[in-house]
Amino acid sequence: MRAEIVIDLPVPASWSGTRHNAALRGEIRPTTRPDADNYCKSAMDAINNIVVSDDSMIVDLVVSKRYAAVPQLAITITPLPALTAQGRAA
Repeated sequence: MRAEIVIDLPVPASWSGTRHNAALRGEIRPTTRPDADNYCKSAMDAINNIVVSDDSMIVDLVVSKRYAAVPQLAITITPLPALTAQGRAA
């Protein structure tokens, strides 16, 4: 399975209007803690036994951190075609 995790963080309230708008347009990306991998670990643990039987089933992962007007963490799970260890379709 493939998982895509998008982490939308709030823009710091102390930022100027110009910087705030640039962040919402994606011109400024968050480089602050927590790290993207920490969000990812929590998200993968959260889907265990709910979306997938075990997060070890995730073999392809894309994670993005960005600023947004509404903070949220979104996970999209997509099944992949099954292949055997020899690379043939199962």
